[in-house]
Amino acid sequence: EAAEQAAAAARIQKAAAAGTFEKKKKKASAEVVRKSFLKQAGAIFDDIDADKNGNIDAAELQAGMRSNKQLMRMMRQADASSSSLALDGLELGRVSREHFEAFVTQLSTQVVKKQECERRRRDGIVSQAEKMFREVDADGSNSVDEEELAAAVGNAAGGFARLIRQLGRPLKVSDVSSSGCISLKKFIAFVRAAMAEVERARE
Repeated sequence: EAAEQAAAAARIQKAAAAGTFEKKKKKASAEVVRKSFLKQAGAIFDDIDADKNGNIDAAELQAGMRSNKQLMRMMRQADASSSSLALDGLELGRVSREHFEAFVTQLSTQVVKKQECERRRRDGIVSQAEKMFREVDADGSNSVDEEELAAAVGNAAGGFARLIRQLGRPLKVSDVSSSGCISLKKFIAFVRAAMAEVERARE
């Protein structure tokens, strides 16, 4: 009993350590993006400030959004549009360098959030693909042969069969692998591509 408790405590400690590491990793990643954006902010501000008076007015900002490649790239990365922007000072007709740097920091935060959403989406797809693989790999050999694939596609209630129906075309092992069987890695890659194709078809 003592050994079981010790093992359970070790598992909890390991999970906590993994969670702490993941949080530190995310924080470090966010800081890298923030510093990268702020490093470019000064040069962008100087380029947009056409009259060099130390402030950006609405006309200069709009022109900069159309001509400054660095700012345009930042906005694309953050999925921001000129209509959704809110810069302190713009309502007064001018944006200071400090206000602009605060705005760029907000853009970097949006980029980090977008990256995190994408990471979670990818992790979710991998998790679904692994679950489908276990469903299809009937003999537990860590590979899928033609017979197992056909059986899985024919299983109307299975998640993999639903994906193939959504894809709208038949599937053979040779469509995914030339070796006569499908490994987990190739299976995940196929599921990821198939899900993306299905999503594009819905748009």
